[in-house]
Amino acid sequence: ELNLPKAKILGLRGPLTAKGVKGDFVLGDPALLADELVTVEKEYNLGIVPHWSDTVLETRFQEYKPRIIRPSGDPLEVLREIGRCRKIVSSSLHGIIVADAFGIPRRTEMTKIFEREGGDFKFRDHCATVGVKFAVGVTQEAPRYLVQDRQHELYDMLASVGKALK
Repeated sequence: ELNLPKAKILGLRGPLTAKGVKGDFVLGDPALLADELVTVEKEYNLGIVPHWSDTVLETRFQEYKPRIIRPSGDPLEVLREIGRCRKIVSSSLHGIIVADAFGIPRRTEMTKIFEREGGDFKFRDHCATVGVKFAVGVTQEAPRYLVQDRQHELYDMLASVGKALK
């Protein structure tokens, strides 16, 4: 158990993580701000963002000639690559979150990695934050207005931290 008595919680990924946590904080992963970091034009019909340890997605969707995006690459280039896609299929939570940031329809695929990393909890937590019922193997799109609400809340929280540090 983590004990940080003087820490002030400013944000949490979602309502499942926040359950039982007292305080005034925003909900949303900071990766929801990804579209603020790069500017892109759509170029690829399908992007595959596998979890860093996953290779299953690369062969499963090959018939669609997808753009394979390695999350272990240069962070800004990974964001650009995701932003250039019209649709994302991912076993990586941050592939899903960044797709939501750019307003890209996305499909979560579960692979064996979920048996080792807490199952679908973190995906359900993020989905609840952006108003999407979690589903595997279904193309979904987070409501833009809810994503933008989370983005504004995250930005305001981070801006207040920046001011406090000056």
